[in-house]
Amino acid sequence: MVAFVDRLPAELRPVARRIPGETVALMEQAELELRAGYVADLLARAESEEPRKALRTRKLAERVIHSTSDYTFSRDHAELSSALADASRRADSNGAYEAFLELKALEKDNPRVPVQWVLSHQVAPALARLADEPEKFRLPPLPGGNLFSRNRRNKRK
Repeated sequence: MVAFVDRLPAELRPVARRIPGETVALMEQAELELRAGYVADLLARAESEEPRKALRTRKLAERVIHSTSDYTFSRDHAELSSALADASRRADSNGAYEAFLELKALEKDNPRVPVQWVLSHQVAPALARLADEPEKFRLPPLPGGNLFSRNRRNKRK
């Protein structure tokens, strides 16, 4: 599925429009929303930081904007990890070192949205809404509702 900038909340659209189109074309909608939200959070945080720290935070935001999609990152990471493992099995220390350096460069040049940020900005608020209004989050009934009934007899032949 392709992500669409116009489906994002209005406050995230200006940030999302800065992400290269070829990257957005390989993203899921949730990935685009998380990335745009994280970058917007970084830029807002930079506004209240001292100048040197703000500069580092803005540079990180730019690197996140221009990083590859999760699909591309995962594919490239798997290929480089495989090359590293192959070189290690062959006892090719030069090849292993080159693959290791490429792997580290990939990770440095393509920062991901941290899991901790996702938990604190996406999961925690959703759980809070669930706790406040549990009646809105009812699960549908299970098919074959007597499956877990106490009176059900286990008939074996």
